[in-house]
Amino acid sequence: MPAASWTALLGRVRDAETGEAVPGALIWLRAEEETQPLAVQADSSGAYLLCDEGPPATLMLQASATGALSDTAQVDLTQGAVQLAMLTLETRPVRLPALNVEIERTFRNPRLRGFYRRMERGLGRFITREDLEAVDVVGNFRRIPNVQLAQCAVGTTQRKANCWELNLQRGPISLDPRREGKCPPLIYLNGHLLANWTPVKTGVMVKQDVGVIGENAFTRIQQLPRNLIEGIKVHRNPATAPAQYRMLGDACGIVLVWTRGR
Repeated sequence: MPAASWTALLGRVRDAETGEAVPGALIWLRAEEETQPLAVQADSSGAYLLCDEGPPATLMLQASATGALSDTAQVDLTQGAVQLAMLTLETRPVRLPALNVEIERTFRNPRLRGFYRRMERGLGRFITREDLEAVDVVGNFRRIPNVQLAQCAVGTTQRKANCWELNLQRGPISLDPRREGKCPPLIYLNGHLLANWTPVKTGVMVKQDVGVIGENAFTRIQQLPRNLIEGIKVHRNPATAPAQYRMLGDACGIVLVWTRGR
């Protein structure tokens, strides 16, 4: 085309903070007398080129990319000459649409409504799903005041791995030296009482708390997958527990464990 009949615009888009090229950025061009802008996309090196026939014109330029925008620049195009326009992008916050969040575990699982209501009122000591994501069951119980955890005894000198006895420091003192200082709470799983009874190889039912090897109620809770447990309530004073769990023999406290709903 004749030298006097064309105009050209050449430039590059860079990041204002790092100075690196911004590949694929959009360059918006608007002539002063026009209302609809024209978009040109930068290549992989952030460069762009616009070449057209026509008279001299003044363009308003602005570059954009995801989460970033440039200020507006003005360029005067001259016939038969290439004008340079270097644009820089600055990261700017993007306002997202408002979100409505519903807490699924509170409203979609009716049996746990009481759990969260009592937690808000501070009735008892609570171990939440978030606590269990950070620390295992044994670690969470160690954080509770007046709670004692000890490995299950095998005879008089050995301890059984992955077996724990849970005791609270309150309650009556036992006259049995093997139970001195021990006060095991009642443990419920999804509303059902877990008894400290364990079948041995002979098929005879024996009590775990008199030294027989086996899994006691707390160990059965401790061995549940952590991602299966929704929450745990520890009531050292049974009077703070829901009425349906208070019964004769709860002087050592009550532990309520809830698993996630299906």
